[in-house]
Amino acid sequence: MYPPPPIDPPPPPRSRSRVWAWVLGGCGGCLVLTIAGCLVAGFGIRNWVQGITDVGPVNMETVQQRMGPDVPVYPGSTVDEPKTRALLATLKVVESMAKGRGAEESAIIAFDSKDAPEKIAPYLRKELVKRGWEKSSGDGGAKPNAAGEYTLEYRKEETLLQIEVSPEASGGSEIRVSKLRGMMLQSGRPGSS
Repeated sequence: MYPPPPIDPPPPPRSRSRVWAWVLGGCGGCLVLTIAGCLVAGFGIRNWVQGITDVGPVNMETVQQRMGPDVPVYPGSTVDEPKTRALLATLKVVESMAKGRGAEESAIIAFDSKDAPEKIAPYLRKELVKRGWEKSSGDGGAKPNAAGEYTLEYRKEETLLQIEVSPEASGGSEIRVSKLRGMMLQSGRPGSS
């Protein structure tokens, strides 16, 4: 006779699985990783935007350096710092999209003057010719448009200079000077309205 086969002991009782703990732990972990990723991306984007739109100090001295000695500034005009800062930041963004070709020598500056456009435009036309600029198109800003705005467009070598002189409600004028070189000439003029 053969001995009876050994009997396996019964398996230990199963502990109750806590599925909800695993689900909450997994979802919570994913949520923490998602939030951390969003924070890192947000700080990275913020730093990139700040770096690309930082235009440095904006005052008469830095504006004249940026424009160069061959671009006239109307006597008694003042730099409109907030507008100029916004225009230069826009130019810098366009420069980054154009991969930096020519924008380092380009500038857009806004000035305010207490004088009327009829007095400013002739002065600037005369100064531009003295400094070697040639009319690019039209009458060179000799006549205003229907809104009383003068547009002076002149060229020198590979540079386009466009000066818009517009009346302001206060009785003075806004003077917007755009100096564009290289790739910026083909990209259009940022900040135009």
